[in-house]
This record gives sequence, C-alpha cells and structure tokens, in this order.
Amino acid sequence: MNANTAVSQDIKIQVGISKEDKKVYLDWTTNQNCSEVTHYLTSYSPRPAVEVLIFCKALKAAGLNFRLELIESGNYSRNLKLMSSQYIHTTAETVWYEQAKKLNVYVSLPVFDKETIEKGLFTLPNHPLLKIPSYKLTSQLQNYVGISVGHWFYDWKAMNEITSQVISAPSQASIHRMVAAKRADFCFGEFNQNMTFTMEGIELVNIPNVKIKLAGSRHFIVNKNMENSELIYTNLNKGIELLRAKGEIEKTKELSGVKNTAVKDWILLNPNNAS
Repeated sequence: MNANTAVSQDIKIQVGISKEDKKVYLDWTTNQNCSEVTHYLTSYSPRPAVEVLIFCKALKAAGLNFRLELIESGNYSRNLKLMSSQYIHTTAETVWYEQAKKLNVYVSLPVFDKETIEKGLFTLPNHPLLKIPSYKLTSQLQNYVGISVGHWFYDWKAMNEITSQVISAPSQASIHRMVAAKRADFCFGEFNQNMTFTMEGIELVNIPNVKIKLAGSRHFIVNKNMENSELIYTNLNKGIELLRAKGEIEKTKELSGVKNTAVKDWILLNPNNAS
C-alpha cells in the first residue's frame, strides 16, 4: 500500500517483544491509551518497553489508525531473525544504525542520537566492587571480570575499554546467571527507577557514581516486506518529528528512568568512546 493511501480501518502492526517487556508495556496501557501514559509505576522500566511506547505514541501523534499485535519472540536477535522471515513488522526495541542499514528495512529518524545512551555497571549485592570509591574504579576495574554479549558491538567495545578481563555470554539472561555464579563480576545495564537489574530472579545492583556511554544512534526499523510497511514508516517519522517538537520523547525517557538525570555528573569511565 502506498504511503499516501487513505486507511479507514485499523492497520495491524506485528511487533516482536520479549515476555518481560510485553508485561511492563501492558501494565502501562491496559486501562489507557499509549498517548495518555505519563506515570511509570512498575518497579522497573526496561528500555524496549519504553521504546514500543514511544513507537505507539508517534503513530498516534501522526493520526494513523492502527493496533499493535505484540508477539512474544524471545530476545533482540530472535526478533531480527523473525523480520528476515517476513513474520513481524518491527521490534519493540530500537536497533543500532550500523546494524539497521544492513537489513532490508526502513530506518526511522533516531530515537537515541549518537553518544546519548548511557548505562550503569551492575553487580551482586555485597560484591567488593560496591566498596571501592568511585574515583578509584577507573584503575581498579582492571582487577575484575566484565561480561557482555559478544555481538552487542557497542557494549562489547565499551566493556573492553574499561577492563582487559572480558568474557562473552549468549544473552542477558546468561549474563545474570554467570554473574550469580561468580564467573564474572559485573555487567552493563540500563538505568531505571530502582537502580536494580533483575532477570530470572537474579537481582543485580548498581555500582554508584560511574557510568559508560555507547557511541551509536538507535532507530526503529520497519520490515519492507510486510504489508503497509511504507505507510507505517512514513507515519512513524512524522510522529517522531511531532513528539520531538513538543519534547515528548525526552520526557518519556526521563519519566520512565531510561534517561536518568540523576547520573548526569557521574564519572564517565570511557570518555574517549567513539563510533
């Protein structure tokens, strides 16, 4: 369907999303329209749940008639495989531009501009890292093992910039299990309201006063092979521009805790990070 074609009935948009992110998004939107969500009362606001909320808000702002069909699909890598097999329109989670440009997709305007994504360091409660003064961590981290997913390019690059002892895991769930088993000491995680990072019942806590930044920009992608893809993409960009003009995207990030203003002056462990 052409992007300029009028649509009188709702367009179904199939979105790949993890079970955990889906639950949080539905907690926010069960009793209200996505455009009305301003309070994030869940204990944790994962970035993909916030991003699919921004996706929905953007299409609402553009005036598109649509409904989201949230398809539980595992993780980020699984979502990209589903897109290549023409099963979903998009993923709940934004995609790095360097990765998105290699796919047969429409790439939206950035949701996160270059070098605006910051992450914290997380470890087990009572780990010795929590007792080290933050100003000493830059050198002391070399004595500890960091863990990340090897094909998460920017995370992997940042991890190797702050410690020479780095091991790889296949998924975030595996990272949590390996930290719990003390095979690694710390990992990266999104900032959130409670400054904890829980998965599969394993709670990691934030190492305060330090952070890292990731170099790339992140974008929504829309599968070119799916029905109404151009129409969705055109309206998505229109909506992103409208939300940006009103400051709604940054407001959503800040209220949800994904962009945490409290860490503005924390020590940046990889100041020379570049794409």
